[in-house]
Amino acid sequence: MIYAQYNTRREETEIGNLVADAVAEITDTDAVFISGGGIRSSIFAGDVFVSDLAAVCPSSNTVVILEVTAEVLAEMLENSIRGIYYNAAPAGRFLQVSHGVSYTISVDRSAELRDETGATPARAHLIRLNLPETSRTETGMYRIAVSSSMCGALGYENGAGDGFTMLNVFSDTVPKWDDVRLILNTGRTYAEILTAYFRAHADEPVTAQLEGRITVQETATS
Repeated sequence: MIYAQYNTRREETEIGNLVADAVAEITDTDAVFISGGGIRSSIFAGDVFVSDLAAVCPSSNTVVILEVTAEVLAEMLENSIRGIYYNAAPAGRFLQVSHGVSYTISVDRSAELRDETGATPARAHLIRLNLPETSRTETGMYRIAVSSSMCGALGYENGAGDGFTMLNVFSDTVPKWDDVRLILNTGRTYAEILTAYFRAHADEPVTAQLEGRITVQETATS
């Protein structure tokens, strides 16, 4: 399950699927969204050690469970695809997702520019998002798991929080949306959750495959 060339920041990956599924199982949440920039290492075949899992997700961010509306989800996904680059390092906000969640985006690589004034990412738009019906609450909101940094735990200045201001529940310097409810800050880091997941499956192989969770449709400006 390889992390290489910023792949978690622009496409579905096996390592992203594994981390998201581990969070889904350990937190009993059916819709998990993880910033690709928070995944920093591969997992290779063979024995896996706690230090290996700590390298995959080295951040001290914790997993947070929210209830949000469909409108917030759409804003979240649109924000996540605003920094896709192919000729430079893409932004870390691109979201990996758990089993049962899928989304499709269109990407125009030709829109990516780089000159003396700076860089412009590829143009990307959300086409569709599908979530498990079990993630929908009786009030019509959706229960999701994300990182504490996305929710404003470190604020949103100087790139913190990757622009996910629509999920803010912690920062007092950015408005909080009425359509977002904090259910639980688990207090557990991604590395801790990965470790719990591997221990729960200690007697069986742990693996992950590409499943079509993220579909990238390439377009070009005519």
